[in-house]
Amino acid sequence: MTDVTHTAHSMTELLRQHYNPDGRAMGHLFMPEIGAPGGRRRADLLVAPISIAGAKENTLIGHEIKVTRSDVMAELADPTKADPWLRYCTRWYLVVADPALIEGLTIPALWGVMAPPSGRRTRSMTILREAPKLTPDGDMSPALSRLAAYMVGRLDGVVKHAEYDRDAWKHRAELAEAREQEARLSGGGAHVSPHAKRINRILNAVTQQKYVKGMPWIDGDAMTDELIIETILDHARTKSVATEMRRNIERTISDLKRASEPMTHVIEQLKTVAVEAAKNEAKAAA
Repeated sequence: MTDVTHTAHSMTELLRQHYNPDGRAMGHLFMPEIGAPGGRRRADLLVAPISIAGAKENTLIGHEIKVTRSDVMAELADPTKADPWLRYCTRWYLVVADPALIEGLTIPALWGVMAPPSGRRTRSMTILREAPKLTPDGDMSPALSRLAAYMVGRLDGVVKHAEYDRDAWKHRAELAEAREQEARLSGGGAHVSPHAKRINRILNAVTQQKYVKGMPWIDGDAMTDELIIETILDHARTKSVATEMRRNIERTISDLKRASEPMTHVIEQLKTVAVEAAKNEAKAAA
């Protein structure tokens, strides 16, 4: 038995790395903790492979995660608990925190078995038994509608989080700018060094566009190389705040794009189902 103690959360993260490794383009819709259509049962994880052209037609992989032997035995005592989602899936996996959890137990023939990475594997899950390919039972539209609703809810959450981050970074930038401006305008005080006062005089002159004949800024004699360097560095500190805010906004925009991308694939699947439904309706009318 492995020395590593996994939780349901850590197992979900291992599965995310398995299907959507960091540093690579997203290859799968990753949908943890999703309720089944028309029922209270939930799947620990559903995964739908995607391609450049869109979602691969009717490909849905279900996962049930178990981290203790008692949980495994409870699941095997009533395998029909998986049916609300298994009926729509093309493969179904029991994912265990350690291979020892299933020793001596009989796993349903329709289930595959996964375990955490082992040996040289650092990201890919260990496939203890390949899941057989299943044929989804009946109309897929309830499942696809449920997936679409899930993705809409997830996107809404990402948008709200992004808006919160945007406002927080904007507030931080405004506070930093206000502190910088206050320090420049004060130009004095017990804790302001003479060197800082000289820098503030130059900055204020630049800000107010005051020039002395024959030489920009204030005093030609005060224009030492060191003072100019310190002035530039002071400006750089202010600029870094704005740069940090811009980068965080760009990351927020990128997160929003990644979150909205899966919706396109789910919508394409729903369109396919709608076309098939229309064809069946026309046949029935004839």
